[in-house]
Amino acid sequence: MATYTAPTTRTTGALISASIWNTDIVENLKYFKDAPVFDGDISVGDDIFLTSTGAVINFASGDVTVTHSTNTLTFAGAASGYIFNDGNVGLGTASPSYKLHVNGSIYNEAIQFTTPSTFLSNSSDALIGWASGFSGYTNGTLILQPRSSTSTPIVFATGSTSATERMRIPGAGGVQCVTTLSVGNATPAATGAGITFPAAQSASSDANTLDDYEEGTWTPALGGTWTSNPTNLSGNYTKIGRVVYIRLRFDGGAKSSATAGYFTGLPFATNDPGTGSVVDSAITSQGLCQFNNTDRVWVTNNTFGAGNNYLTGFYFS
Repeated sequence: MATYTAPTTRTTGALISASIWNTDIVENLKYFKDAPVFDGDISVGDDIFLTSTGAVINFASGDVTVTHSTNTLTFAGAASGYIFNDGNVGLGTASPSYKLHVNGSIYNEAIQFTTPSTFLSNSSDALIGWASGFSGYTNGTLILQPRSSTSTPIVFATGSTSATERMRIPGAGGVQCVTTLSVGNATPAATGAGITFPAAQSASSDANTLDDYEEGTWTPALGGTWTSNPTNLSGNYTKIGRVVYIRLRFDGGAKSSATAGYFTGLPFATNDPGTGSVVDSAITSQGLCQFNNTDRVWVTNNTFGAGNNYLTGFYFS
């Protein structure tokens, strides 16, 4: 073991190269004017003080290991950290219960996990994890799991100060939305409740998939030759998948034959024909109708009463 004689002056940044273990010898090293640099082992039986503001202790090379048989290494200050012999690290707490126990908020760029299948858990209350370790799921599957009760839902909410619920998955299954559920990247409706489909249909080849719904008004027009034009034309429609349900209101009208005059202006082209009927305001039949020729509604009667007449039917778009 090297011996040591206390210097009368301290050279800034001087290298202390001896392995120093004796407490009495180190006693004279307790107070440093500047940053000491150690190239070897040092064992100190008392406190070490760095007297200048911002002073540091430097180690020339290699790993730095701090050990103690029983007590705690404490970094004192406004926010304290503690390292225990059992391997737990605490920030802001003197009794950490986990490998890293933080009492307060943290900021991080990213967190990466390796083998554990649970990366966020509040004891028995809730869990967020991935499928590794969960039987029945493919690895990589994200698991969101309330665990306090089978009836506890998963709630999705927004809001800066108080949470406003937007959607939930009940414990018994299913999906509940406060307003509307949108599909096909459609913008959810701001009012009411229902399913919002995109304005342009995104057709599905699956026979069991409902891929479109729309309702609105259309503007009927006259085509062909009418000897007396119908008036006060108006129309409504409802489209479910490929099926288009049509309502057409008109007053009066006459033509020379079933194919002489017709209505046009349908909201969707007729890819497959459809049929319907016409009645007047007295619920008296005014013949039949057919949707065909891409954009035409043919009616079998040649003459209609001056009052209200209502045409209803359907076709495939």
